[in-house]
Amino acid sequence: MWHELTVTFQLRSPLHIGYLPSRSSIFSPTRYYVPGRTLWGALTRSITESIHGQPGGDDYRSTGKKLREDFRFSYFYVHDGRTYYLPEYRDDGLMYGGLDRYEFEGRFIASTVSTALKDGVALKGSLHETEYINSMFHDSEKVERTRIMGCIWIKNRPFDLEIQKDGIFIGNTNILDELTLGGESKYGFGKVVLESIRIGRTPFRVHVSEDIQISDEFLRGHMRYTHDLKFTGDLELLSGRAYFDPESQRSSEKPGGVIIKPEYYLTPGTRIEDHKEATLLWDGTLVR
Repeated sequence: MWHELTVTFQLRSPLHIGYLPSRSSIFSPTRYYVPGRTLWGALTRSITESIHGQPGGDDYRSTGKKLREDFRFSYFYVHDGRTYYLPEYRDDGLMYGGLDRYEFEGRFIASTVSTALKDGVALKGSLHETEYINSMFHDSEKVERTRIMGCIWIKNRPFDLEIQKDGIFIGNTNILDELTLGGESKYGFGKVVLESIRIGRTPFRVHVSEDIQISDEFLRGHMRYTHDLKFTGDLELLSGRAYFDPESQRSSEKPGGVIIKPEYYLTPGTRIEDHKEATLLWDGTLVR
């Protein structure tokens, strides 16, 4: 039996969720959502460090494996307390909760420019611009915290965890209380805190049985591309870098030492003509 949770986090610092890096570009764009794999990685760290005093690589891998078996994560999208800004490729273009891309970016997206210095002088070729989801936004005359919202499904209650109205607990530790997501964390980016947790009432059309099936008109996560699909939306070559790739079982002691095999995926918000249910995988991606 799957326990279905809708979870909302507040951003306490800017959030940068990167794409495949390009050595030729000085600009690092951000995704406008948080992939399920990012939540999996953050919770793997949170749970491992709550269980083990001085965890090693095998401890993280063991926890990550258990999470892949007993947890499912949707993608998390920007939320302002009222509107859920899901990407959707509509007839008039890509929209986010009723806003077009430029309106959404003006409300929630910003960037910062940095450069390396030596003896007070900028090093040649070190100029770099990083885009991010802002932790604050203007709402009429008020400034409010940006939120992200998504869903987590849990079965078998691994790690003897307890689901409560104010979090998910292992012993006295709320593993959702505060997480670090995405890139640029050494500069203070990616800090989120739990705002609320609701049992059930997900914002997606979901059928829960042995698997999690999502039947929204628009994709709520990346879905692996196949040539027989007719769609309105976009394709992306999806990859990444990590300590450990659960698909290939390759690992490294260095940050980003393992490159995940790139494959083509339909992007979130894409609309598929022959609309059918899709199965949610551990990392928030979808398969049919």
